[in-house]
Amino acid sequence: MATGNDCGNHETSNSVTVKVTLAITITISITIGLPISGVVAYRLLRPAKPCFYIQNVTIYQFNLSSTPDALLSSVMRVSVSSLNPNGHVGLYYDSLDAHAAYMDQRITLPSALSPGFQGHKVVTAWSPYLYGTTVPVSPQLVEALLQEQAAGSMSLHVKFQGKVRWMLAGRISGHYHLAVSCPVSFAIHNMVEDAGVGVSDPAAFRFQSISQCSVVHV
Repeated sequence: MATGNDCGNHETSNSVTVKVTLAITITISITIGLPISGVVAYRLLRPAKPCFYIQNVTIYQFNLSSTPDALLSSVMRVSVSSLNPNGHVGLYYDSLDAHAAYMDQRITLPSALSPGFQGHKVVTAWSPYLYGTTVPVSPQLVEALLQEQAAGSMSLHVKFQGKVRWMLAGRISGHYHLAVSCPVSFAIHNMVEDAGVGVSDPAAFRFQSISQCSVVHV
């Protein structure tokens, strides 16, 4: 009889253990499985990168001084739009900064763009001001700028850096680094000379055409 009772207690104990183990297994599977399923779905679908376009750039100041050092002061406003080309994937812009660069040298401080969510096939537009005050520039930059001035044109890049997340089927991915580079060209007219270095009336710069940007990383 004692053996029978022990066997019965052992079976009951095993049943409880199995149920507890099963419950823990299901909980862990749900906890881990949902994020993993979102990541797997994202990697399988591979959302297309957002498309950036420069609509216009207005220059309010672009003064280059060489006394005693080469310093560049500039103020410009950039009109940029971004298209989410995906049909079923949303995009969170958690942070996004813009700055202007000439010959790969940054000539303005970064300006923060407003964060937000971008739905399917939606276009988002920003118009940040970019400022650079007495920014030290290299002799190579000065030489290149004077050459472009003599040729009646100028090219620079507007660049964007930030962090984004994708949303797919209600699940949100981790952060991805976004880097965008946009070439911008101007025709230059009626330049003014000051101490041998070009100083221009803002009206001298004429934005030439809408520019499609290169999304170099996401």
